[in-house]
Amino acid sequence: MLRINIILGFSVCVLLTACRLPLSSDSESEDQIYFNSFESAADTLGWNGNGSFVVENSAAPGGGKRSLKVAGGCIIPHARYYLGKMDQDGYLTLKLWGRNLELGGFVALEVHGDRSSETGVSISDTAWKSYTLPEPVYVTQNSDVYIILNSGGIVYSAMLIDLIRVSFTEGR
Repeated sequence: MLRINIILGFSVCVLLTACRLPLSSDSESEDQIYFNSFESAADTLGWNGNGSFVVENSAAPGGGKRSLKVAGGCIIPHARYYLGKMDQDGYLTLKLWGRNLELGGFVALEVHGDRSSETGVSISDTAWKSYTLPEPVYVTQNSDVYIILNSGGIVYSAMLIDLIRVSFTEGR
């Protein structure tokens, strides 16, 4: 009887631990430097910008229950997140799920002080779609890197973002 209770107790602990793991499932998670599924308002801490960014009750496939709605007009960036100073040289890639709500938007990685390195993807599909940067971004040790989310420009627009992941990758 004691043996069964120990096995049951261990099984419950394993299940509870598994339920608390992030929604990330890529094999590159060991090289992952940022992941967010925007399941609560607390997941927007550290984000700033000139637009509106709020957690919405809509999620990408496999993305939990919520996502980030980013909206704005003229003044960009609408939402920005500082990833910090990079601790190594290498190539970064960004993967996410996005959904166009109005006129779409743009998601990019930016190395501060090097606008030529910025690369991004346009969020244009009105259904949830997986997006990946077309080219990895090269960063050097101690460079400051940002995630940039813009939705709109002269005219107001909005988009949803979910399961956003930034990772070091093998390169071009």
